[in-house]
Amino acid sequence: MPGTKTKQKNNLPLLAPRTHPARTIQSTLTMGGPTSVEDFVVSSCDFMDDRLFGSSDGEAMVLCLCALVLWALTLVLLIGLWRTCMILAGKADQLEPGVKHGTPMYWRLNRAHANACENLPISATIFFAVYLLNLSSPFFTRLAMIVVVARIGQSFFHILSGSMPSMTVRFVFFATQCVAHTLACVVVFEKKYHVVQAVMDLF
Repeated sequence: MPGTKTKQKNNLPLLAPRTHPARTIQSTLTMGGPTSVEDFVVSSCDFMDDRLFGSSDGEAMVLCLCALVLWALTLVLLIGLWRTCMILAGKADQLEPGVKHGTPMYWRLNRAHANACENLPISATIFFAVYLLNLSSPFFTRLAMIVVVARIGQSFFHILSGSMPSMTVRFVFFATQCVAHTLACVVVFEKKYHVVQAVMDLF
């Protein structure tokens, strides 16, 4: 009967409309969820829990930068001590500047110090910008702590050995620093200029 067919048709389940992935991310960042990229990242990463890192603020982040400087100074002091021992042992002729010299571990110590100094301006620029722009928060402090630990770990395994397993661990620590720096830059631009939000609006 016509009435029966109409009743069955009305009982059919309705399919949910498809949502563009970009719209899903945008709604997560702006409606009923985290209000920024920072909150979105923090809420998505268990390793950024206060129970692990404790309370933090802008001063703690600056102290992390001081720790990076102190680590670079520690490495150069070790180099100076090693060179002094070589001179006292009558091996001063082996200290040729600009070329590989000394024992393999001594040369790895030189390279570890160079790597620490090369990456220090990157960390300093990012986190001092956060501090000067009054964007300090536990999120940035946690990233700074991660950078410090990863930098020390990379230097330690660099000095320890030149084997493939050691090189693999060094790469993991280096990649961790790159991720932390990238996250910090993204959140800074999002907080100041809402760049990510503008990109989401294009979809």
